[in-house]
Amino acid sequence: MLKAAAMGVLTALVPDLGAQSLPRMDRSDAVPAALRPTPWPLSASEVVGGDALRRGGATDLSPMLQANLPAFNFARATIADMTDHLRPITFHGLSPDHITVLINGRRWHTSALVNLNNSVGRGSMTYDLNAVPASALERVEILREGYSARLGSGALGGAVNLVLRSTGASGIETSFGETRHGDGRVVGASIFGSITLGERGDRGMVFVDAYFRDRAFTDRSQSDTRQQFFAQNTVTDAPLRIAGGYLSAYRALPAGQVFDAREATVNRHNHRQGDAVARDRGVVLNSEIPLGTNGRVYFFGAYNEREGESAGFFRRAGDDRTVRALWPQGYLPLIQPEIEDVTLGAAIVQRAGAWTIDLASSYGRNRYDITVDNSNNVSLGANGPRTFDSGGARSTEWNTTLNFSRDIDLGATRPLRFALGGVYREEAYDLLAGDPNSYLNGRATIADGPSVGAAGPSGAQVLAGVSPAENYAPNRYVTATSAEITQDFGDRWSLALAALAADNSDVGSSQAGKVSLRANVTPELALRASVGTGFRAPHLAQIWYASRATNFLGGTAFENRTFPASEAAAQALGATPLRTETSVDGSTGLAWSRGGFSASVDFYRVSIYDRAVLSSNFTGLEIVRFLEQNGVFGVTGGRFFTNGADSRTQGADVALRYVWKTASAGQFTPSASANFNRQKITRLTATPAPLVAIGETTPLFDLTEQVRLTESTPKDVINLTLLWEKNTWSVQARAVRYGEVSAVQTTGTGWSPAQITALTPGYQVRFAPAQAGSPAGNQQVIQTFGAKWILDLDVAWKPTTRLTLSAGANNLADIYPDKNIASTTAFFGADNVGIFPYNGISPFGFNGAFFYGKVGYKF
Repeated sequence: MLKAAAMGVLTALVPDLGAQSLPRMDRSDAVPAALRPTPWPLSASEVVGGDALRRGGATDLSPMLQANLPAFNFARATIADMTDHLRPITFHGLSPDHITVLINGRRWHTSALVNLNNSVGRGSMTYDLNAVPASALERVEILREGYSARLGSGALGGAVNLVLRSTGASGIETSFGETRHGDGRVVGASIFGSITLGERGDRGMVFVDAYFRDRAFTDRSQSDTRQQFFAQNTVTDAPLRIAGGYLSAYRALPAGQVFDAREATVNRHNHRQGDAVARDRGVVLNSEIPLGTNGRVYFFGAYNEREGESAGFFRRAGDDRTVRALWPQGYLPLIQPEIEDVTLGAAIVQRAGAWTIDLASSYGRNRYDITVDNSNNVSLGANGPRTFDSGGARSTEWNTTLNFSRDIDLGATRPLRFALGGVYREEAYDLLAGDPNSYLNGRATIADGPSVGAAGPSGAQVLAGVSPAENYAPNRYVTATSAEITQDFGDRWSLALAALAADNSDVGSSQAGKVSLRANVTPELALRASVGTGFRAPHLAQIWYASRATNFLGGTAFENRTFPASEAAAQALGATPLRTETSVDGSTGLAWSRGGFSASVDFYRVSIYDRAVLSSNFTGLEIVRFLEQNGVFGVTGGRFFTNGADSRTQGADVALRYVWKTASAGQFTPSASANFNRQKITRLTATPAPLVAIGETTPLFDLTEQVRLTESTPKDVINLTLLWEKNTWSVQARAVRYGEVSAVQTTGTGWSPAQITALTPGYQVRFAPAQAGSPAGNQQVIQTFGAKWILDLDVAWKPTTRLTLSAGANNLADIYPDKNIASTTAFFGADNVGIFPYNGISPFGFNGAFFYGKVGYKF
C-alpha cells in the first residue's frame, strides 16, 4: 500500500503530457540503468512522451517542445546570418547557455555557432536540437530547476534529456505541408526499426532510424520603396547619393535633379523575411547488449547533415557595397551553410557485489562551413568572384564519466543511496579560415558614383570570411568529482544532498551544491523544495570568437567586428578576460493526484552573477579612429564578450490534467499548463574607462541589450489542450496564448519629438531617455508586441492496425504578430522595418497558417 502511494506521488510529480503511461524514473525494470537519466525524483521535472511530441504539424524538435511546454520559447530569427539555421531555444527566459542537454542521460555537445545577431539569445551558444528527429525519441524529460551539483557547468536553469527509442514496432512516417501563403513547403520521411538479437531478444537489441526533411523558405517581406539608383544633377550630369527613406524613390526631387528611369521598372520585392531553406539528412542508432548476468553494454549515435540557404540585406545598385559592373540592378546576397552534427556514446554498467559501476564515454562534434553566393568583394573590383568560401567553425566535446553507486544500510527504515562520480572532458573550438577572396582587401577603389575613387569595403558582402589571423583553435580540459546521497525517512520524507567540484584548465575551479526535500503529506499530495548553487564556464567560442559582419542599427549599416577579449584591440577598448558565471537557485512546489486528475505547481527563482554577454555595438567616428590607432582598419564598429550583468529570474509553472473515460463517447483528456516568468537585471557593469576617455556614451550593455535579455521572451504562456480518442479516431485541439514581448526600435541616440509624434500612434510603446550627447528631447522607443492566441488542430484516423492517416493545421486562424513601427508619408525616415513588417522575437513566428498531412505505416 505504501509503495503504491509513493509511486502515485512520483507520478504526480512527473506528469506525462502525452497519452501514454509514465516512465517511472526510479524503476530499473522500466528504464535500463545506463539509459536512465540522472535521477531527479526530488526535483521539479516532467515528461513529454514521443507520441505527444509527434502529434501535430511541427517537423523539428524545438517547436515540438515549445508546443508542449509553456516554459520553452523558440523565436524565429530571420535575416540573422547563421542564426537563421541554428535557432536558439530558451527555457524560463534564460539564455540557451543556461540549460544542459543530455542524450540517454549523457551530456550532449553544443553547436559551433555563436549567436552574434540581433535576435533572442544574442551572445549565447545553443544546442542544435533539430539534429535529432522526434521519430527517434521515446520521450523527452525536462528538469525545471538548476542542477550544476550533478551535471556540472551550464545547468543553472535546468536540463533536457532526450531518451532514444529502444524497442517498438518498425515502420515509416511521412509528412508534408505548406503555409496558407503558398510557401514554406515541408516534406519529410523517417524509416525506423528495432532489431532483437537472439531468439527471444536475450542477446540485446538495436534500434535504427534514418530520416530526411526538406523545408522551403517563407517570405513575408514587403516592397522596398527606397531609392535604388543614383539620381542625376541635370546641370553637371554628376550622380547623386541615394536616399534611404520610406518612399524615397517616389518623392519629388529638388529642382535640377532627376531620377534614373529604372526606378519605375525595378523589381522592388527584393528581400526575404521568413524561414530559411533547410535540407536535413541523418541516422540515429541506439543499442543495448547484455554483459553476462550482471551487466549491460549500451551504444548510441546520431549523425545529421543540413544544407541551408538564407538571405541577407539587399544591396541596392547605388550602394557603395555594390560592384555595379557585376550587379547593375543590385543584389541579394545568400548565405548557404553546410552543417554537420555527430554524436557517439557508449557505456558499460556492471554490478560488482553491492556496487553498481557505470563507465561511459561520449563524443560530439558540430561543424558548419559557409558559402556566400550572389555577392561581391568591392575591394576586388569587377574581376572579383560572386561566390565565396567564408570559412566556418567546429566545436567538439569528449566526455568520460565513471560513477559508483550503492545502497548503505545505516539502520534506518530505508537504506541510504550513495553515489560517487568523476568526469574528464576535453573541449575544442576551431575557427576555420575561408578563401582569401572572402576576407582580403584587394585595394580596388569604388569605380563610379558619388564615392568614385574611395577605398572599397573589403571582404564578401553579408558575411566576410574568417581570416588566418582569426583562425583560433583553443582547447580546454575539465576534471570534476561529484557525490550525492539520498535518504528516505519512512514513507513521508526524503532528503537528497549533492555536491560537485570542477577544474577548468583555462578559467580555474568552480563548485556547486544542492539540497532537495520532499514530503509525501498524503498518498495524493506531495510537497517539495530545493536550493542550490551553480556555475557556467564561458564557452571557448565566447572567449576566442572573432568575426566581421554587417549589422543595421536604426536603419544604418555598420561593418562591425567581434573582438576576442585576448586581442590587443579589444583590451584597448576595455575588454577583460571572461570569468565563470555563478548562480543561486531555489524552487518549491506541490503535486496532487487523485483518480484521473493530476495537478502540480512549482515556483522558482534563479539569480545569476557575472553573466557572459555580448557588449553593445560601439560605432562612430571616434571609435573608428580609436580602432585605426590600434591597428584595426576597414570596420566601423566593434563589440566583445564581457561579464556585463547580474540577473534574477523568477516565476511559476502550473500543470493540470484530467483523463475522463466514457462508455460510449470515448476518452477525453483535457489539460492546461502555464508558465509565468519575470526577469530583472540587478547589476550592470560600467562602460570601460578607455571608451569613456574618448567620449563614448554608449553603455557597455545598452538599452537594446537590456530589453532583449529581460523582455524578448513571453512573460506568460498558457496552453489549453483537449485530446479526444475513440476506436480508430483521435482529435487534438490546442490553444496557446503567447504573452507580450518587447524590443527597442531606436538606437541609443533615440528619436526626436517630431519622429515620435509621426511614427508611434497606433503602436504600444514606452520611452526611455536617449544616451548622453543626443539632441534635446530625443528618446529611445520600446515597442511591445501584444499577446496572441494560436490554435492548432490535429485529426488522426487508423483504418487498420498498421496504417495511420492524420491531417491538421498549425495556427489555424492565420494569426500574425503585431507589426514593427514603420515610417510613413508623414515622416521621411529610414525604413528597413517598412520592408520587414514583423519582428524576429515573435514566439510563434510570422508564417501564418500551416496545413499538413501525415502517413504512418507499421511493418
